[in-house]
Amino acid sequence: PGETNFEHLITLSIAKQLKVKSIHILDGFPILNDKSIENMNESGKILQFSRYVGYGQAGYKHYIDIRKIPKQKVLIAQTPLASRSTVGENRDILIMAYYPNQHNPEARWDMRFKIAYEVIKLLDESNQESIALKIKDGHGSKKEAAMYRLFFKILGLDIPLKIIRGESFDSIKTARYVIGQASSAIFECAILNIPFYLYEPNEAGTPKNYLLSHLGDLQNASKTIDQLKKSISAKKSIEYIKHE
Repeated sequence: PGETNFEHLITLSIAKQLKVKSIHILDGFPILNDKSIENMNESGKILQFSRYVGYGQAGYKHYIDIRKIPKQKVLIAQTPLASRSTVGENRDILIMAYYPNQHNPEARWDMRFKIAYEVIKLLDESNQESIALKIKDGHGSKKEAAMYRLFFKILGLDIPLKIIRGESFDSIKTARYVIGQASSAIFECAILNIPFYLYEPNEAGTPKNYLLSHLGDLQNASKTIDQLKKSISAKKSIEYIKHE
């Protein structure tokens, strides 16, 4: 659940009444400049969390420079992934499954199947082999994988395709390159120095002004399947910004 999850709101309100401090530590990495996820009190001006933890300089700067959270509220920590940064054998072209922005009324949740299909079709028509689709692990992931298989079957997609569950970092470690929307996967790819091609079709619901990050320039994201094809052909993946 995100910062504005209803259970979080209730817990934070109780914590505030009891004068209990709270700390925000993501199970991923902050990528977007999405104001709709900010958890404010009833005034709309004061952040509910007492502290925020940013992983590395990129995460630390994201909260301060992009999210505009006061510096005294932000702590810096080393990501747990730092000790697992050994790259495996690069085999798959990995597509990170799409999860459209539900805060955007112009986005459509069901379009994630179509987006994945179009990317897979592009790769197949380009004679790429060993294609894998990574879906989020957890409750309902088995059913989601079955839904993808059914959708692809209806559209006549008949190619060897792996649908992967489990931790994304383990899948990314063995990827030749990754295609996906703006997410923590960019951070994971940056750690491993694996190319990431950012594809943000309109149906995913991510406005351009959200695409701000200290990991790299996200403004030139491909918006159409033709743009994605050109980016892959030219090997124009995200250029990662190095931090101390």
